[in-house]
Amino acid sequence: VKDRFQREAAILERLGDGHDQIPQLYAYFSEDEQFYLVEEWVEGDTLAQKVQNEGIQSEAMVRSILMKLLPTIAFVHRQQIVHRDIKPDNII
Repeated sequence: VKDRFQREAAILERLGDGHDQIPQLYAYFSEDEQFYLVEEWVEGDTLAQKVQNEGIQSEAMVRSILMKLLPTIAFVHRQQIVHRDIKPDNII
């Protein structure tokens, strides 16, 4: 588990350094069998919070969000990485 965590942290570090829409990873460590990531703070609401606060978004807004998000996902895929946790709570 520790080796996998370290491999994934190294990938996160590389991705954050290579794209301005991905938070930078400042550090990672484990303590008492718990694993921690220290990432750049990104100000703003998540997509889940936006929907909760504003309700269902228009088709035009959804299209705009996707057009902003897809280049970042394409960048990640070009790095041979599959993001396994894309969800409204992880999109700011």
